[in-house]
Amino acid sequence: MQYTKKQYKKICESIRASITDGESVAYAYTLAGISETTYHRWRNERPDFAKLIEKAREDHRLMMASQLRKSLYKRATGFEAPDVRTEYGVGANGQPIITKQIKTMKTVPPDTAALIFALTNLAPEEWQNTQRTNIATDDSLTGIRVEVVSKETTQQDKEQEQPAKSDK
Repeated sequence: MQYTKKQYKKICESIRASITDGESVAYAYTLAGISETTYHRWRNERPDFAKLIEKAREDHRLMMASQLRKSLYKRATGFEAPDVRTEYGVGANGQPIITKQIKTMKTVPPDTAALIFALTNLAPEEWQNTQRTNIATDDSLTGIRVEVVSKETTQQDKEQEQPAKSDK
């Protein structure tokens, strides 16, 4: 099927927007109304289309990284968020109705794990998330004594086990 320049631009914009929003490529071209074959042909034959796809992926990656940084910062430093508790009752016609709504601010304390993660990545020369183990060895040991024990003990073995008597 042949597409006009106007249709092509509209399809490209639809695919770019979908991928930037985090949708899969397959979902993006299906939503834009083109087949998988057309998508791959355009990607191979039209450099501008291939660049558009890569730019949309990069834009999505950058947007996600920015949002994750903001979330990590909030989690690491603590934050306040509105908290709404709603109570329902039954209305005259049997439909649920709001009888009471309590709005408060919920305080979320800083998260130690998020703090550690942020600091070890932002300032690794100052903050390291490693364990250091120092093992000291005693080089004064001169030997190892190995003793073999068996059930049969000879008279000679018994004599060797007895300590020597001193001549005092």
